[in-house]
Amino acid sequence: MRTIGLVLLFALSGIGCDDPSDSVREELPPPTTVAGVSVAYRALQTPIRPDLGQPIPTTTTTLPPGKCSEWYPLAMEVGWPAEEWPKLDRVLWRESRCRPEALNGTDPNGGSSGLLQINYYWCKPSQWSDAGWLQDRDVVESCHDLFDARKNLLAGLTIFLYGVEKHGYGWGPWRV
Repeated sequence: MRTIGLVLLFALSGIGCDDPSDSVREELPPPTTVAGVSVAYRALQTPIRPDLGQPIPTTTTTLPPGKCSEWYPLAMEVGWPAEEWPKLDRVLWRESRCRPEALNGTDPNGGSSGLLQINYYWCKPSQWSDAGWLQDRDVVESCHDLFDARKNLLAGLTIFLYGVEKHGYGWGPWRV
């Protein structure tokens, strides 16, 4: 009885079946007709690992808690330190409600935009920079680029790191 159980187990698992014709074939329902067009049903198939005949596991990313956690992967990708995420999340929520298209046209520095509401002070010509501070660092080409989430997070990180270097604290431009 034990031998029959093992043989049955091997047969059902597909182990030892070198020829695909030996395996059990899935019965498909007959084609259906929709508005005069024949539509064949095709079952969705999970990719199979050829070495074990098992579905390939999919990876999932667990996002940290926060109101703007959908921006966490991009923030990490552009270089934000993971330990700064809680403060960064609060700033993203307070400044833009997590919306990259956010604009404050009444900002006294000519406006601010994007996820981190970067003041246009950082991207406008000044006595210190003919093109703009962020342009001098090849972060943006114009202030309009701050609406791009990637460029906004990178600009914010550049400003943050400047604050750390100059003052030992990077959150100076934002109230945290």
